[in-house]
Amino acid sequence: MKKFVLSTLLGLFLMLMGFANLAMAQGPVFRINFTVQIKPGVTVDMGANVVVNPSKPKKGSTILVLNGTGQNSNTFIPLSQQLFTDSTTSKLVARTILLNYPGHGNSSFPNGAKFGDLTLSDYVTSLIESLKNLNAIGMAPDVIMGHSLGAEMLHLAQQRLISQGTNFRKAFGVKTAIFFVPDIVGPPAWAFTDSGTGTAVLSMLRVEDPVQGSIVVFPPPVWVGFFYGNLMGQVIPGSPTPEQAVANGFITTDSATMAAEFLGAPPFKRPTVSAGIFGNAQGTTAGLVALEQDGIYTIKEHQDLYTHLTQDQSGKLFFPLRGPNTVHNLHVLSPASVVDPIKQILMAGKKNR
Repeated sequence: MKKFVLSTLLGLFLMLMGFANLAMAQGPVFRINFTVQIKPGVTVDMGANVVVNPSKPKKGSTILVLNGTGQNSNTFIPLSQQLFTDSTTSKLVARTILLNYPGHGNSSFPNGAKFGDLTLSDYVTSLIESLKNLNAIGMAPDVIMGHSLGAEMLHLAQQRLISQGTNFRKAFGVKTAIFFVPDIVGPPAWAFTDSGTGTAVLSMLRVEDPVQGSIVVFPPPVWVGFFYGNLMGQVIPGSPTPEQAVANGFITTDSATMAAEFLGAPPFKRPTVSAGIFGNAQGTTAGLVALEQDGIYTIKEHQDLYTHLTQDQSGKLFFPLRGPNTVHNLHVLSPASVVDPIKQILMAGKKNR
């Protein structure tokens, strides 16, 4: 009876949704919501897209995915579908849970506080509390994957958990972590922020909203140029148009307070984490994917970050992807291009008992 009710609800959902990126999906996509408290008197109705592997592997992983700044979880539906068509990853992954941050996608704005007042710590709390809820409803992930800001949030969450005497593995059973072009926590260098460029970009995108407070707003043409531009500042062929990005629900706003913190914009300093927080002793196998044409970071900066996080001097699970299309949102532009490093990291994690 339970399976019948769930399948019926899923079928109704798919008929009602009707937007293009779901219509293309090869595996079912449905939404979930649950309420979390992110600080005293402040709650958020957190939401996520769940993409299900239609082949239903018996021992497939559940991957929790966090997207980057100014983006919704819809940006990871194409990659989720690609994982389910690859001959190897289709046997390794059962579903992806694409979590939306507060005020993003099907997550509500905070109740009890202005959206623009949410801090980076609040975003991290929303992640940790969401993991608790996913565990409670039988959807606990054993793999975590973050892109840009999403990867940095995973680093900060791990640091917080370790400071509390636990970690992702002990608290939530997470065996594998995948970091796509992560925003760079200190002490490793990040020229984009250390030079003041990040602060300048933030000042251009900051908007004072009478209801939400201080927020970061990407005009669609700027969003496309920023996330699909190469090192020459050119939007590469095949990128979505601003209209397509809007229609697919890719673009959103963020708290400017949170953005100022991760960028280290005055009066804030860039967050730092301890060396080895994803080392072998912590129980979670971690890999990092860097992109040659992403103008926000260099491959060397990401290599240094990988070494700091994992203490792996060999670069065993560090994957620099090169070529003309390796821009920040490569996972949307050409999801097949990033399947191989995911595959290798997942297989390494499978050995992690």
